[in-house]
Amino acid sequence: ARTGTRGRFVEVFLNGKYHGIYCMTEKLDRKQLKLKKYVEPEKSTTGEAEIHGLLYKSSQWCYEVFMGHDMDQEYFPGYSPNPYFNQMGVETWCEYEFKYPDFEEEAVDWGPLWNAVNFVATSRQQEFDNELATRFDYPVLKDYYLFIELLLATDNHGKNIFFAIYDKTSRYGN
Repeated sequence: ARTGTRGRFVEVFLNGKYHGIYCMTEKLDRKQLKLKKYVEPEKSTTGEAEIHGLLYKSSQWCYEVFMGHDMDQEYFPGYSPNPYFNQMGVETWCEYEFKYPDFEEEAVDWGPLWNAVNFVATSRQQEFDNELATRFDYPVLKDYYLFIELLLATDNHGKNIFFAIYDKTSRYGN
């Protein structure tokens, strides 16, 4: 699986006027991350839709995107995130977007993301320390935050982050 995008830097000229250097990248998707496929009800052994792989992307800052922290506050209030509703055709919950499965044609499940935000937002320090590595891919998370700190990429401290689940039915899927 490729957990980052491939890209190339290009110089952009529009109508003969120079517009700067941009990075042209591919979109992060199910195939690139090798997320387990959604199973339609007709093809399922149970007759119901089976959601396996999930992909979410944060788009703006809010309490849930900050994993339980209010912007411009020095403390974590410790309350649960807003409730969610799994409804086909609904692309967003708080400031997260559903990227896979297709929210318009396939079932959606905000539960695993809500559980992750709720864990970070409400757990006590000892519980957080003991369970962090079983709920998240800690080495990847740690490297990501070190990387964005090194680059001073403050825009990515919540916003523009993808969360992926290979298979929510597996032991570590929730």
